[in-house]
Amino acid sequence: MPLSALKLEQKRLLRFDGSMPRNKEYKGYLDHESGIGIRTYKDMVEEIMYLAAAKDRHFCSSYYKNLKDLIQLQTIY
Repeated sequence: MPLSALKLEQKRLLRFDGSMPRNKEYKGYLDHESGIGIRTYKDMVEEIMYLAAAKDRHFCSSYYKNLKDLIQLQTIY
């Protein structure tokens, strides 16, 4: 499904590279407030994950240190 089908507030989404090394077909999105992370491939939702909401991350702050790393696809060549 396309990202728009999730009906998320676009202004709350932080957009970043969705893969490492960078592949322009992958995009990552993060809503810090709700804790929703999304990775798309060719503008279609590939993965949705729940990462603790911002208000709850202090319970395990070291795990949530870099949320982008949790969402990015790590490609090994």
